[in-house]
Amino acid sequence: MIGDYLHQTITLERRQASSVVGGEPTYAAGVQLAARVQHELRAAHDSIGNQVVSSTQLDLEPATVIAPEDRVTVDGQKYRVISVKRQRGLDYESHVLAFLGG
Repeated sequence: MIGDYLHQTITLERRQASSVVGGEPTYAAGVQLAARVQHELRAAHDSIGNQVVSSTQLDLEPATVIAPEDRVTVDGQKYRVISVKRQRGLDYESHVLAFLGG
């Protein structure tokens, strides 16, 4: 299924918390995942409903755990996850679509 199209490798770092000093987020150790990476400008909605521009989108395996504010590295460039959509077929979850921004 979707795995046949995931020919690129990305690094996902899940956001853990914000530090008390400075409020900078901390992230878990990175894990490598297979993905399909698309670099195109698309409208997306962030976690509070604002419409923003996503510069990069990822297609991932349906079991992938990824959330807004996680950090993704694609070809050495770091991105923030803006939003995540679980894509469905008629009776199954086909893949995860993640919208990334600077």
